[in-house]
Amino acid sequence: MSVSARVLEHGGSEAAAIAALLHDAVDDAEPGEGPQVLADIKERFGQPVADIVRSCSDGLNEAGNRSGSWLQRKIANVEALPQKTAGAALVTAADRTHNARCITADVGVYAHAAVAVVGRPGALRGRGGRVERYNNTRLEGAVARRLGVRFAPRSRAGESGKRVVRAR
Repeated sequence: MSVSARVLEHGGSEAAAIAALLHDAVDDAEPGEGPQVLADIKERFGQPVADIVRSCSDGLNEAGNRSGSWLQRKIANVEALPQKTAGAALVTAADRTHNARCITADVGVYAHAAVAVVGRPGALRGRGGRVERYNNTRLEGAVARRLGVRFAPRSRAGESGKRVVRAR
């Protein structure tokens, strides 16, 4: 719901909002079932929604099934942003923003539990940790290029902590 709400807040179409609700359906399908899930989406919601969902699905091979490691899939998905339609780029950006916020919030709340499980404090935040790997997918640069904007450097964040976006 959060991804769809972000899409609508940023002027996304009805097809993009529906695709945002369904964006993980193919990724989350059982092995070998991704193509059927995508066909069901096309039948129920139409080709435009199915196209956005496919474009937002990470690391699909020719058969429509997931392949590659988590990091490989994330990097490939972000690097494909310049070729995505505006609707697919918006859904991808909304999804990555939502995921990054959830990960950051979870690290703050559950860091002690993660240390108990993995045995070292930097497992989530430190060099090579999940948050760093997520940030290293170069989402910000890809979104900025696709939308034709430039983000202010992190050190110039306003008092609210939000960074300024400037049109190129």
